[in-house]
Amino acid sequence: MDNELTKRHIQVPNDMTEQNSYLKPADILIYATIKRHMDKETKTCYPSLATISQESGASVNTVKSSIQNLINSKYIEVTSRGRGKLYTFLKWDKFEPFSYSFLDNKKLTFKEKAYILAAQQYMFKKEDTQDGIITYDNVELSKRLNISPTTISRLNDSLIIKNFLKINTLSQRNPETGLQIKEKVFHLSKIEQAIVFILKNHEERLKNTEAKVEDNSNEISLLKEKIAELEKRLNEKEI
Repeated sequence: MDNELTKRHIQVPNDMTEQNSYLKPADILIYATIKRHMDKETKTCYPSLATISQESGASVNTVKSSIQNLINSKYIEVTSRGRGKLYTFLKWDKFEPFSYSFLDNKKLTFKEKAYILAAQQYMFKKEDTQDGIITYDNVELSKRLNISPTTISRLNDSLIIKNFLKINTLSQRNPETGLQIKEKVFHLSKIEQAIVFILKNHEERLKNTEAKVEDNSNEISLLKEKIAELEKRLNEKEI
């Protein structure tokens, strides 16, 4: 899908669960839900708990718990604003993009969205197939996402049934366990997360443009040097 909602996106800090071991995928989804309301200039917003709950699919208690975790981890600051709360997003350097279409996808449950939000940073994006691939086994991935291997297995099964995920058994073996590696292939275009590839294309075009500009700058510098050298020789002959 290449509509306006697919192109519009919010950015979620990378490595949230790795840097804050108590954060869970649910906290990341709540972060994304709140940030969708953010004013780009002030980096603030003030959605109600009911709105965050409705848009994310989480209970109000889950929303409250996640907000406290996000405050403790210094991703947001929360101050009183009349009867409500004002959310201020703190500066972060590395991000993962998530489309509005993905966040609004009714075919995905709250837990499935949270799992994908947390796991995308570990995906190897293959542009030719528009798939995101993870080769970590469930045990290793659970350590990185701060959820149990059983939960990951259950979420994988539900995503496979919905045709959003495929698991391939590779010929290579894990050097530590000796077991064959199983790659998780997330069909990002089907879950309306094609923004990953749209932005990647933009980034590559930007890099190519910057490279051309740099090449042109180098050529101009060389020409200036040659002109200066010629002028020097001419001046010497005149003398």
